[in-house]
Amino acid sequence: MRVLIIGLGNQGKKRIKNLNKSDTHITLDPYNNNADYNSIKDVPLDDFDVAFLCIPDELKVRYMKYLIKNGKHHLVE
Repeated sequence: MRVLIIGLGNQGKKRIKNLNKSDTHITLDPYNNNADYNSIKDVPLDDFDVAFLCIPDELKVRYMKYLIKNGKHHLVE
């Protein structure tokens, strides 16, 4: 499975650690220079199957709407 981790705080880092070895991941975080992307619109939709939203509550609805609009599965913490 190809996973997009949105948010590289404590929860995002835990999700990366718990992925199966066969899973691949890319990361998105506008405030962390170690992330692969800093905007959801820059992430190619073909590069991930599911997104894990490890972000503050006030940001979740915006990301969920984008992912639903583009037919992407997502896990919301």
